[in-house]
Formats: sequence, C-alpha cells, structure tokens
Amino acid sequence: ILRPGPGVGGHCISVDPWFLVEASPATADLIRTARLVNDAQPAFLLDFVRRNTGELTGRKVAVLGLSYKPNIDDLRESPAIEFVRLLKQAGADVRTFEPFVPDYQVEEGITACDSLEDVLGGADGVILLVGHEVFSDLTGESLFDKSGRRSREGFFLVDAVNILKRETSEGLTLIRLGDGRSR
Repeated sequence: ILRPGPGVGGHCISVDPWFLVEASPATADLIRTARLVNDAQPAFLLDFVRRNTGELTGRKVAVLGLSYKPNIDDLRESPAIEFVRLLKQAGADVRTFEPFVPDYQVEEGITACDSLEDVLGGADGVILLVGHEVFSDLTGESLFDKSGRRSREGFFLVDAVNILKRETSEGLTLIRLGDGRSR
C-alpha cells in the first residue's frame, strides 16, 4: 500500500474506512485524514505531472494501467481512473491501455486502446500508473521508439510507480514519483 502511485483503490480499502468514520466520527480522525489524503492523490499526481512536463492542453498522452493494483482486471474504485478523467479535463488528448481490460473506456473522449503499440503511437508523453508485470520489461527507450516520434524534444515519461530504470531512459525526460529526483 505504501508505494508511489495514483492512490490506493479497490472495493474494500478505499471505501470501508469511510464507514468507520461515519460510525464514530469523534474517534476516527486519523482514518478520516488518511482517506482525505488518498482521495486527493489523483489531483496531486496531475499537479506533479504539470509541474514537471508543462502545459498538457492538446498533448497526446498515453496512460498505461487503470486497475487499482497490479496484475488484476478489477477497476473498482481505482484512483487511476480518476486521474485519467482529471488529465482529460486538463486538456490532454488521453489514450489508455489496461492489459487486463483492454476495451474499458473511462468516458467519452478518452480512447481505450487494445495494445501497447496502439496507445503509444504518436504519443507526446507516457504516464505509467500501474506496475503490471507485463510492463516490467519496458524501457524508456522502447516507449519512445513505439511512439514513432523522430525527436525526443518535448517527449516525456512519467513513472508513477517507479518501474522504469533511469539507465534505460538516457536522453529522455523521465519523471519518477516519490524518488526525490524529477529528471
């Protein structure tokens, strides 16, 4: 649970604590605060992306992973989905790829892709939200190559779960959440 990412989700841990807060508000301050912090994580991540990559309006952004935790097909209460909605509201042209539910469309105006090649084609940037095992062999270089871009100028990688290795992303803008270094 205590790992970088868009927040903690799922059908239990993101919902059940609110029942405790409701049942005993006077004694549940810590639980309430923890839930408020977690619920704000998608907006925090969007702000982090903006601060490190600049304006998102009109940029084609490939988002990898939507489930609430790695290697499952469960999207219930996933903070990655809220992040994707916020990314669209920020003006980005958003495409998603969730390998365990490839046809899942977050909402109208957000394109669901059924392959890595499809989501990455023409992308100005990539945001990795879920540490699925199928993403573990990805490198910054392979993501850039699959984008089909000729120039590295303006291309960015945001690794919210810290699975991309810096040494595989030389010459690319790699921003990792939670490792204390932004480039």
